[in-house]
Amino acid sequence: MTVFYDQVKERLIRYAKIDTESDPHSKTVPTTACQHDLAKEIYNELRQIGVSNVYYDTDKCVVYGQLEANVKTGKEIGFVTHMDTAPDASGKNVKPWVLENYDGKDIVLNSEKNIVMSPDVFPTLKQYIGQDLILTDGTTLLGGDDKASIAAVMTLLEYLVKHPEIKHNLISVAFTPDEEVSGLAKDLDLERFKAP
Repeated sequence: MTVFYDQVKERLIRYAKIDTESDPHSKTVPTTACQHDLAKEIYNELRQIGVSNVYYDTDKCVVYGQLEANVKTGKEIGFVTHMDTAPDASGKNVKPWVLENYDGKDIVLNSEKNIVMSPDVFPTLKQYIGQDLILTDGTTLLGGDDKASIAAVMTLLEYLVKHPEIKHNLISVAFTPDEEVSGLAKDLDLERFKAP
């Protein structure tokens, strides 16, 4: 549906611009302070959407929220996504852009630096002919892993809050730091998360 596409795209682009690169050599939690920037954004957005039990663990940099059940049958469900991007490439100054209706040819990410993404090198690109692609200028990671999931989960939550006629059991969400450096659920408070 177009409404979901537009919302997820807007959120992904907005989240991708926030530097959340993690650091495998750091001894702090989270491994980089910049991950708090996205955590704060998510925390505020969850509250604005109308999600309940929103909590920001500022020590562990984990954000929680829930949608209370509006039906007495079924099972609880939980979604855990991570905020950090891999330290393999810079997460600073990400410049996301949308290539509409991809034609299957080479994609010039950065003409100045001659950075080109070619289906000859990345043959799976051919699977996306006719689709819109969200890309960077080639000098940074996009952060689609896992910011696309964050965008999808937030859009789902917003939709369910606006449409209480859609029946669901308890939905718990958690947004965690440092997955890219082996820390996805290390500091997840399962009592607060409340999902099987």
